[in-house]
Amino acid sequence: MAKAELYKITINDGKVMLRIPEQLVGAETASMDDIQAELHLRNLDYVPEQLLEIYNRTSGEFDYLADVETNDYTLQIELSEDESRAYVNIIPPSEEGDPLTMELIIAALEGKNIFQGISSKNIKNIIADKIFYEPALVASGKSVVHGKNGYPELLFIPEKSRPALGTGVKLEEVTVLQKVEEGQELVRLMSATMGENGYSITGKLITAKSGKQYRIRPGRNTRYNPEGTHIIATKSGVVCLNNDSISVEKIKVVDKVDASTGHLRFDGIVKIRGNVADRCIVEAVRIDIGGSVGKARLRSLGEIRVAHGIKGAIVQCGRSLHTSDMTDTQANVGEHLLVDDFVLNSKVFCGSTLQVTAPYGYVYGGVIQAGNLILLPNVGLPGTKETKSGKVSEENSEPHTI
Repeated sequence: MAKAELYKITINDGKVMLRIPEQLVGAETASMDDIQAELHLRNLDYVPEQLLEIYNRTSGEFDYLADVETNDYTLQIELSEDESRAYVNIIPPSEEGDPLTMELIIAALEGKNIFQGISSKNIKNIIADKIFYEPALVASGKSVVHGKNGYPELLFIPEKSRPALGTGVKLEEVTVLQKVEEGQELVRLMSATMGENGYSITGKLITAKSGKQYRIRPGRNTRYNPEGTHIIATKSGVVCLNNDSISVEKIKVVDKVDASTGHLRFDGIVKIRGNVADRCIVEAVRIDIGGSVGKARLRSLGEIRVAHGIKGAIVQCGRSLHTSDMTDTQANVGEHLLVDDFVLNSKVFCGSTLQVTAPYGYVYGGVIQAGNLILLPNVGLPGTKETKSGKVSEENSEPHTI
């Protein structure tokens, strides 16, 4: 513990005051040798018996120790806890001898190892205005300025709907399918800043933290502008966002996929307003389904979103899969699987996170495996004694049978 926390010597109205906090059992105590050494260093006379009485009493209050008899100014230097500021408390003599000078105050500061940020202007004002008996600021360090993280401005989204500037944007959570034209600016990249180092009044360097660059790169049918500040569409189409890239894809919109339409394979985004029937195949860069999926096959390089559940399908998804529920399904997901309600009798493998979001949601039967994390509100059918709640970390683990 610092000496300043064990005892305090101050001079007020020509009186030497000593405070020794109440001592706790087992705690570090103030040293009589340290107190006497500081009194001698400050050239303060005292009665030893009076000092011993205060030392033994440990009242926690400032107790009178002695009168100050000097013709010199007493300068008390105080530092803030983080050493960013220094203050001087000036006690004038009862009869002035030598005048108070800037050199005298600077010497007192240097005696406390304060060499940085000394304000000559403040010291001159203290002397001219005779600011005594109160701490006055005489030195300030330089505050550290930490760097700011880089961020994207999503120009392809209408201005009223864009995320606020400077906020962290998770590309996989931006679900809008926005049409863009060739040559249109899609993203403005704001670079991270380095920050500025600071220093304390005692000369200690305070290192600034640099901001982190936001990671996003051009994908298919997009490129950087020559300055590297924007990502631009090289073809007309619909914006498709992945974890760290942005692409522009063609889009195909159909009402449904069944025996009347046949299989659907498309090098772009497929948007299906209705259902995908049994024995049908849908393959695309990204698949959005407004209805449900039966015993079909879905294959996507990017995301798959199904509004009304999957039953009996085989799903291969390069990035993330989001559905309301899943029954008797085999799913291999590259990154994240998000299910609203339940996973029933399914075999699921995903590279990162598997999560069932509804509080009443559950997983029952089958096998589930995730490379990073499994978040389940309940395990087992609702209303049975086997139902449990939990959070499972799955890092390089074997599959779990439910």
